Amino acid sequence: MGEWQRLAALLPAADEASEPNWLQEGTRVTYRFLSSTADADNPSDIKATGAGFARYDVVAMEGDAVVTTLYILIDTVDGKAVVPSAALSSVGRRGIGDFWVSPEALERAEEITKGKDNVKITRGPLKIGDKTYQAVRVETKTDDGLGVYTFDTASGLLLFHRSDVKASGHQTLVSMTLADARQIAVPWQAKGAPSWVKEGVSLAYEGTQTFWLPDGSAAGTFALTISAVVRDSGERWSEQEVTYRMQGQGPSTVRQASGVAQTFNGCWLPAEALKALRNGQVLDQDAVTGTKLTVRRARDGTGTLIETGPAYQTALSYDPLTGALVAVEQEVRNGNLRITATVRLTEQP
Repeated sequence: MGEWQRLAALLPAADEASEPNWLQEGTRVTYRFLSSTADADNPSDIKATGAGFARYDVVAMEGDAVVTTLYILIDTVDGKAVVPSAALSSVGRRGIGDFWVSPEALERAEEITKGKDNVKITRGPLKIGDKTYQAVRVETKTDDGLGVYTFDTASGLLLFHRSDVKASGHQTLVSMTLADARQIAVPWQAKGAPSWVKEGVSLAYEGTQTFWLPDGSAAGTFALTISAVVRDSGERWSEQEVTYRMQGQGPSTVRQASGVAQTFNGCWLPAEALKALRNGQVLDQDAVTGTKLTVRRARDGTGTLIETGPAYQTALSYDPLTGALVAVEQEVRNGNLRITATVRLTEQP
């Protein structure tokens, strides 16, 4: 169960409500997160910590569905930059999603949750940076932990989230605080996904991942394969089950979405995007994460989206005819470690 399903269980009226007026394709909301894992019986015995940014993008809206991607960027060891960690997805509803709830439902929060002993609603000001919001706080207790969701009353935007969960002998604390909310200037107006994007269609990629030592020598190169199978889709979006397999490790499977208003991390681009992209074009600059998104066009028409940060660069290349992702190249630098990876499409859609 994702965050929005948990919220919908607490505020069922939101599932049928209309969306906030700011929510649209191209909306980007970024949070600063902190996490720690400790021994459940001895919370002072911290096993691991982490920090970074959680970047949400609304990549498609169709009918009642709002399709969002979550791109997790973690701090480097020196804390001066971020590097990619994971790409995930969610298909929410217009009235409720991972980072919003309809203001209509928030107005009636006390009424909606009346009689639920595990839910507590409080209202009051919340200051983030230099701005003070009038907020509504939804706190819920379960057998395994505590969840807190604080929203801006006027807009329905999630301002702060904290979870405290105990499982398998560990206590995991995660907090997210709003860092930025803005609209991405998507330079195309797409009618829909490519015609081949249908449930059951698969894409397969093969390549290698190399770990480099500080002296420039390779510590090891390992085979890397990625498979993506479309499990759900609409006219303007799709959600893929993506499985990563690296030599010597077990497989890892996640859900990732693609949508018509997606500027990065999609497994396809709409035809209108490939017509609009120009060599050298700057699509976006993200002041919060310090990243820049640019375009490279090859002579054969292949369009490549390149996201560059102080400690990494990821290049995604798309076929000019089908719009399918055909290659991924990435370099990550974190402390003394440098990792490069390249995969190319081997199974056409």
